[in-house]
Amino acid sequence: MRILHVISGFGLGGAEKIATDLAIEFARLGHQCQVVAVLRIDPDNAIGGTLRDRLERGDVEAADLNASDRRFGLVLAGFQLVRIIGNWKPDLVHSHTDIPDFVISIARRLRRFRIARTIHSTKLWPTRPLIGRFCERTLREDLVVSISHDAAQAYRDLRHQYGLPESADHLEIFNGIQAPDLEASPVREDFSSLLGADTSKRLFCFVGRISNEKGLDTLIEAIELLPKDSVGRFELHVFGDGIDRPALEARAVSGGLPVRFHGEVPNVSRLLPAFDAALLPSRFEGLSLVALEAMIAGTPVIATSAPGLRDALPANWPFTAEPDNATDFASKMQDFLDGRFDVKAMSRQLIEHAQKKFSHGRMVKEYEKAYIDYLGKG
Repeated sequence: MRILHVISGFGLGGAEKIATDLAIEFARLGHQCQVVAVLRIDPDNAIGGTLRDRLERGDVEAADLNASDRRFGLVLAGFQLVRIIGNWKPDLVHSHTDIPDFVISIARRLRRFRIARTIHSTKLWPTRPLIGRFCERTLREDLVVSISHDAAQAYRDLRHQYGLPESADHLEIFNGIQAPDLEASPVREDFSSLLGADTSKRLFCFVGRISNEKGLDTLIEAIELLPKDSVGRFELHVFGDGIDRPALEARAVSGGLPVRFHGEVPNVSRLLPAFDAALLPSRFEGLSLVALEAMIAGTPVIATSAPGLRDALPANWPFTAEPDNATDFASKMQDFLDGRFDVKAMSRQLIEHAQKKFSHGRMVKEYEKAYIDYLGKG
């Protein structure tokens, strides 16, 4: 098969990582793959450079449309994509998230080709409903893959909202994650030099885009609500960037909070095994890769029951707070700091849960079968 993956851009994001993983694994299986990024992103972006390097090592071609995020720029990107499709002649064009969906919907008005879509979020077209309607009307009878139960329901709700039928080829394939290479991961003692961390304290991490849906503002508020003696027992290390970073970083500094911002760090998942816990205060997700990466590393997660995130967690996970509820999140952090649960036993539970439900090999096999079944229908 010849599979053309279309992503928003070579940068930080779970959808981009999954598309990269799939392209590399399918190339390893003997298929031909290419990854095309729609948006223009700083070429010095460390995350983007890491993704490109992985694709090159995996014998997967990478290309950029260098579009702006404006409507006219995305329309032009649709014309560019048509040219790539005409030259490369893929069996299937696989779209990852809304911006690629829109560009592909433009391209499909100019040329017929087979489409797969992965629904990576539980909030679809939240700020651009008119563009969403335009796009969804074009995308009919395609292969649709949802990465969680909540993402599948979001897709159904969106199609109902626009008065459109759900694709007959709609299935769920949970994201898969590979176990970390512990020999290549830093040990906790390295964090003092790598991160400037005080390794005598509990070390927490937040990983992700610093924007509303990830809920870092809720986490900062939760820390402000904790007793001073509790705040003095830990450090929070934030890996990521985004529109809300300047305000939240200033808030943490002015409040004297034990929060360190490190920006975007390539391969940050290799650091997870040495943290005491990963904090996920999300308002919504598709299916949190950070949660999966933490669990497979045996790192406890303190998280919300947000749509898309609750699908990742084991049933009755005790460190689960209500979304957008700083008081509840602070309570779960306090439970962890006070040692109310057997963390070692819970780490083993997380590893077993992740290995059973979120196997990387299982994900690749299910996508391959979905592709073959869909293309076999002619």
